[in-house]
Amino acid sequence: MARPPAGRGRRGTPVRALIGSGSRRRSQGYPSEAVRPRKPIRLLLVLAALALALLGSGCGSSSSSGSGLDTALSYVPKNAQVVVAVDTNADGDQWQQVQELIGKFPGGGQAKQQFKTAFNARSGVDWDRDVKPLLGKDLVYADTGTASHGVPAPYVLAWPVKDEVAAKKLLDKAHATTAVVDDGTIVAARTLSDAKAAVERAHGDDHMTEDDFTSALGNLDTDSLVRVTGNAQSLIEGQPGAAQARKVKWVSALRTFGATVSAASDGIAFAFNVKTDAGGLTEKDLPLASGSEAAPVVRRAGEIGFGVRDPAQLYIFGQTVARITDPAGYAKFLRDKARASKELGVNIDRDILGQLDGNTAFSVALNGDFAMRADLSDSAAMEATLKKVVPNVKKLTKHKPVKIVAPKTGKGFYTLTSASGKKYVFGVVGKSFVVATDAARAAQFAGQSPSTVPGAKGSFVLAADARSVANAAAAQRGQGVAAQLLTGSLGDLIGWVEAETSGLNGSLKLFIK
Repeated sequence: MARPPAGRGRRGTPVRALIGSGSRRRSQGYPSEAVRPRKPIRLLLVLAALALALLGSGCGSSSSSGSGLDTALSYVPKNAQVVVAVDTNADGDQWQQVQELIGKFPGGGQAKQQFKTAFNARSGVDWDRDVKPLLGKDLVYADTGTASHGVPAPYVLAWPVKDEVAAKKLLDKAHATTAVVDDGTIVAARTLSDAKAAVERAHGDDHMTEDDFTSALGNLDTDSLVRVTGNAQSLIEGQPGAAQARKVKWVSALRTFGATVSAASDGIAFAFNVKTDAGGLTEKDLPLASGSEAAPVVRRAGEIGFGVRDPAQLYIFGQTVARITDPAGYAKFLRDKARASKELGVNIDRDILGQLDGNTAFSVALNGDFAMRADLSDSAAMEATLKKVVPNVKKLTKHKPVKIVAPKTGKGFYTLTSASGKKYVFGVVGKSFVVATDAARAAQFAGQSPSTVPGAKGSFVLAADARSVANAAAAQRGQGVAAQLLTGSLGDLIGWVEAETSGLNGSLKLFIK
């Protein structure tokens, strides 16, 4: 649908008349820049809390006739760094699915009421009377610049609402001096002049469109609760060291990114993608090993498991970044590594790191205990390396003495005690190098077989039993029994990242039973 000429409202009303002047601005919902708020402005916080408050809304708002996304995006510059769209249709499929998921937990209905009560208390507005009448269309928030010299970054917030009168009342109640209502759309910004500029933008042609937004999302679900897109190069611009960072081939190839949060019958999922210009990139330029083959994971109750395929890729990428962005620091790293290799009597890159070209699995407990096992290309050579290295470790740590005890039989785990008293065990078991915080954990971990996580893909995988992890966290706080009454519906937490020269994509999903 064609827009009216720039400088005029959608019904042909001059923008000046929409903005108003003097005392008339407050009655129109467009406060003067000279008006001092009676309390700190909380409008952005009120609207940012919208997604949480929707959990307590229940049913009752009439269905939206459309998402309003294109209208909201018209207030946003095409080159905005980050753009977030939130579905506010409480009767839509996504929020109804959330309601069903909450209902799987004991006391879910009570929790929704508590959310609503907390929203009312903290925001200073009443959810049912002030906010609920506005629901239905997408709310959009966009970062449009970077902070500088203590000045916050500029932003635009746009929300097409169903009840313009209620919107003006909300702005008045929130004492919002940097927001306007433009023909049924709340428009807020860091300053009133920024809000006015957003209105002018919406009535012109140079602004973001729904096609721009969905294109950046790529193959992500456009019907999700929350959708995020952005321009990676715009985010990098203005950051300290941006020019140096762009000398890293993969960083300079970054283009747009997208992310979503969505609800399904079996849980809540976060998904993302990062697009790169594949021209000139090779698989060796990537931060993670390429390919869809999923890294296997060792899963332990109450702990979070990670799997990394070809961890040497991470090490190589880290060295590349350091060499380009911090030449002095990288030169010192090379000198230190050369000295360590000489004193240990081995080549660290070849004899230790060069062995790690298979899969590596980690398991981390909430109290900091961990275990790691890494596939070795030559386990016999690694055993020989350890026997050579261990007697020489004290040469490297003479200023911070450590104690290393070798296994009595020549087979088993070495025990290292740091200057602070922390203990670690390590050794070769079968075809793996194993490190852990205690011998029992190391032995158990060495005997457990890594397995592929269903549905996961890529060289980085995360897996945990969310219920057992939540129970372990509660037990640390002395609330184990009470927590078990609430965590019964929690299932697996599964995440993965897949890398290709065309970009990264990944997922993190909490399953709910």
